[in-house]
Amino acid sequence: MDSLKQFLTIQQVSQKLDVPKPTLRFWEKEFEGILVPLRTNGRQRRYAPEHVAVIKEIKLLKKAGLSLIEIKRKMGKGIDDSLIGGFDDWGKGR
Repeated sequence: MDSLKQFLTIQQVSQKLDVPKPTLRFWEKEFEGILVPLRTNGRQRRYAPEHVAVIKEIKLLKKAGLSLIEIKRKMGKGIDDSLIGGFDDWGKGR
């Protein structure tokens, strides 16, 4: 039973880290394979300390001004760099 106490609900993580629940759900999709909370039989998310550490890192990097693509790259997520340039430059000089 004590091992279950280390897992947090999405509400608890949201409050603890001051990250809105919709943002946590969005990051889960964006960082597929990096941020994968556990699920109960009822499909509710449960975040282990490792998940909380990943969320803290994402939040810190966003605060430092990095884009999601840059954060994915920094966290080791394989991305086709030929696509990134188009997104990073999109809208500049217009």
